[in-house]
Amino acid sequence: MIYQAIEICKTDPRQLYILVLLTDGDVSDMQRDTNALIAASQYPLAISAIGIGDGPFDKMKFFDDKVKGRKFDNFQFVNMTEVEKKAAKKENPELILATSLIQEVPSQYSFCKRLGYL
Repeated sequence: MIYQAIEICKTDPRQLYILVLLTDGDVSDMQRDTNALIAASQYPLAISAIGIGDGPFDKMKFFDDKVKGRKFDNFQFVNMTEVEKKAAKKENPELILATSLIQEVPSQYSFCKRLGYL
């Protein structure tokens, strides 16, 4: 999916794209996915992954914070179970997921501008 999103970015690279992925946390090829995130950081592409179910989500957290070699932090992971717990206590629960998904977009946009992608 990430490489397909990169191809879309190539068609009109002057805007920020956001790829939203749903995942159960199971990563079949860590190196391939790490390389995809590094490659994606060369384009105006922000990636938000929503963890569904019980996980495990340790690899998603690695992608979120620990991938070296990226031009900018282009990956945000949101654990849906944690979001649901927070949302249950709030007046507008749907805003909790939306806010969690896009919380890093402003800084990602700024990095893309600084890098000359936008």
